[in-house]
Amino acid sequence: MMANDMEKVIGGIWLGYWLWRLACIDRQLGVLPNRWVLLLAVSAVYPLGCGLVDFAAAVQGSVCGGGALWFLRCLSRSGIGWGDVKLTAAMGLWLGWQAMAVALGVAFFLGGIVAGILVLRAAYRPSDKLPFGPFLAMGFFGAYWFGVACWRWYWSLC
Repeated sequence: MMANDMEKVIGGIWLGYWLWRLACIDRQLGVLPNRWVLLLAVSAVYPLGCGLVDFAAAVQGSVCGGGALWFLRCLSRSGIGWGDVKLTAAMGLWLGWQAMAVALGVAFFLGGIVAGILVLRAAYRPSDKLPFGPFLAMGFFGAYWFGVACWRWYWSLC
């Protein structure tokens, strides 16, 4: 393993642990604690310092990802919580804008599939709340490992 690969693995373990904790709490309580979201935002100095993400891309990922969820929150009349918006902004610092786009696509796809299945099985009504944090966590974790490669593959098809 090269040094950069080892740094990515260490960052992935840290990120995976906190995303798992946040997903479990959001699933159980319907809230993403600010102190842990802030911890993820501050710990983004690790991928920046290791060169895993470029500073400009990190800021763009944070602003674009957080801004997109903020816009959707405004449109959905609080269907998306502030914790989701803040988590997305924090994760943009880890991922950069390309991987953030992949992460959000995966999160919305997985959330839509699960919501559709639950509605079809009559386990949920469309008016019930389904925590989005676990889907964001899955999208972010997958995009940490494969996001930029997926982005490049997708645009190579054009």
